[in-house]
Amino acid sequence: MVVMLAVNLNTRNEQIRKYVRDNRKILYDFVDIESYNPDNVSFLNQGANDKCEYKDGNWCIEWQNSHTRGVDWYQTDTAHSQPLIGNLKAYGAWYLWSRLGGWNGSY
Repeated sequence: MVVMLAVNLNTRNEQIRKYVRDNRKILYDFVDIESYNPDNVSFLNQGANDKCEYKDGNWCIEWQNSHTRGVDWYQTDTAHSQPLIGNLKAYGAWYLWSRLGGWNGSY
């Protein structure tokens, strides 16, 4: 059931992405944030959802357990998800708002 929902979710998200690309819009894409760990490993094709659950477990908890809290990730009170997702959404929002504010993306 989880995999079927993920397939439909991915189909709908691809429709949104196509609209954004075709119409030169900006998208703050939670699906990408909730589907890739910081090592750029994708879990979307494994039925990942916004709680980081996928067919073999919970990728956020796995990543958090193998990395240092307070260094690689920070504890947050993230509604219906894991602290890592709160971190990634915060980083994504900062990046988006900075680019919209005129930052060229270089450090």
